[in-house]
Amino acid sequence: MTYSQAHVRHRRARCAAGEARHARIDTVGGQIAPWTAWAFGVLLVLADAAAIDGCGSRGVLRSICLPKMRPAVVVWPALIAANPARRPVEVGLETFVSNNGIDQPLEPAWAIVGVVPVILLFIRLQRYMVESVARRGRSGGESGACGMIEASGYLNTANVGLAPALQVEAARRFVAAKAKGSGGEAEWRANAELVEARLRRLVGPMDLRFFGNTTSALLAVAHGVEWRPDDEVLVRENDFPSVVQAWGDRARRVPDTAALLSAIGPRTRLVAASHVDWATGERLDLSALGRRCREVGALLCVDGVQAAGAIPLDLEYVDFYAVAPFKWLLGWFGLAFLAVRPGAALRGPDYAGHMNHPALFVLHDTLAWLQDEVGMEEIYAQVAHLAAATAEGLKARGRTVITPAARAGIVSFADPDAEATVARLAAQGIQVSARRGGVRVSPHFYNTEADVDRLLRAL
Repeated sequence: MTYSQAHVRHRRARCAAGEARHARIDTVGGQIAPWTAWAFGVLLVLADAAAIDGCGSRGVLRSICLPKMRPAVVVWPALIAANPARRPVEVGLETFVSNNGIDQPLEPAWAIVGVVPVILLFIRLQRYMVESVARRGRSGGESGACGMIEASGYLNTANVGLAPALQVEAARRFVAAKAKGSGGEAEWRANAELVEARLRRLVGPMDLRFFGNTTSALLAVAHGVEWRPDDEVLVRENDFPSVVQAWGDRARRVPDTAALLSAIGPRTRLVAASHVDWATGERLDLSALGRRCREVGALLCVDGVQAAGAIPLDLEYVDFYAVAPFKWLLGWFGLAFLAVRPGAALRGPDYAGHMNHPALFVLHDTLAWLQDEVGMEEIYAQVAHLAAATAEGLKARGRTVITPAARAGIVSFADPDAEATVARLAAQGIQVSARRGGVRVSPHFYNTEADVDRLLRAL
């Protein structure tokens, strides 16, 4: 090889290297490269730091995001796009203003042209954004300190709710208090009072009594009311067994909710019903039922185990409301509370036996997390959204949905071989229940549309 040939080859190699270095000039990829810094968390870290220092969401947007985004939106595309035809609208608008001054009729039009694609992109991707936020909340953020056990495929909260990891620390707090022996009793009692305050944020200004389970709470009502010889208790025959059986021979069974309302009369001393039916998911109108009871001087006793934590509670016309919090409130087994309307006469102690203080420690920390960090309104909205998505998806696939429009978090559909369907879904990692000739699906706030879609595909 002569010197001239080697020189030419060397020059060609340098030109190729230069082209590689400038390969991103006049390309879309070159213009979006700075945004990878955001993808790796640079702006997020700054925004989190500002939020910790007390800066609100608008302040973070105005003081952190927009100033940091300006170079990426305007300056970088102007440098990397040598051909003006390849520059984005924002750069064109900035150039136009710089060269011609502000033209009020044209500048808003250009701004709209620049914003519309972003809005369309958000509309297209908002489902995935919401799902990402929901899963981040479920995992307790980066630390996982308050996170959920993995909920993917778990659509069975009506059977038992999942346990947040924070409950481990709550249990440790109880053990530390119990280790003091009788010296820790003040801590147990103080925690119980804190739980009562938390529960009143759910049920309103009611008196509270604690029991070991919902059945015990209902039996306390059955034994605590002063009965007259001809008194009767109205129940629906397909209601949850403890709601039906707690009243003994006084119970008069009717077929459904409509019959329950029409049967209320002068002999009716008490009406007992589930707020949300354990099998069909039907949600009672407690105000309508309670007003009818008041007209004849009857009491209304409600099993709220499938409602509390899934929907807002309006107990204005309710006299007794019993809940075991191990489902939608994510509490532990062995604990229930009975909310009693002030002035409703009920004989008997507030608690039979020893109070379940370990479960109360766990319930306090769980309620604090649900109410103060997650937000009950957000929980109710997510439950309603997922229940609606489940019902609509089942109908679209030709399934007969048993649950009426008045519902909470339960959606049930008819299935002649429900047990086999539940087993088949379980084999695919999807947990639901078979109830009264149908399949019961019960998503909670820790689920997402992806869980519902997975169920629908599996069916």
